[in-house]
Amino acid sequence: TGFTPWPEEWVDKYRKDGCWKGETFGGMLKERAALYGNQTAVTCKDVHWTYKELDERVDRLAAGLHKLGIQKEDRVVVQLPN
Repeated sequence: TGFTPWPEEWVDKYRKDGCWKGETFGGMLKERAALYGNQTAVTCKDVHWTYKELDERVDRLAAGLHKLGIQKEDRVVVQLPN
C-alpha cells in the first residue's frame, strides 16, 4: 500500500539506458556465480568472498528472512554501510 509506480517516461528511459533489465538480484547473482564462481566478488579489508560464496550467503540470508515470515514480493528495506 502506498506504492506509486515510476512515471512511464522514467521506466522507458531506464530500460533504454540498460539500467532496468527485468532481472532479479537473485537471478543475476546465480548467473554471475555460474560464470565467475571462484573469482572475487566482494572484498572488505582482509575478507574476500567469491561469487559462489556470495551466492551461498545470499541464499542463507533469504532462507532466514523467509523463516521470519517475509514472503515473495514483500517489501523490505536493507540498510548497508558505505
